[in-house]
Amino acid sequence: MGRFGFLLFFLAMINSSLAQQVEISGYFTQDSARLGERVGFVLKAKYPETSQLLFPDSTFDFSPLVFLEKKTFI
Repeated sequence: MGRFGFLLFFLAMINSSLAQQVEISGYFTQDSARLGERVGFVLKAKYPETSQLLFPDSTFDFSPLVFLEKKTFI
């Protein structure tokens, strides 16, 4: 049982050390909207400079929402 426990602990440590340090959060700029009114959505991502993230572009189907424009900030 001791060897099995050690192996399980070792595998868990390897898995946690390989985890990516990526934080993603998103929110709407308003808590309510009327039909047809434009409401912004903010998506924030924090990640190491050595990593590269891919997000869906304007060709992605966001239904039932409609994608109108994108602004990017560093």
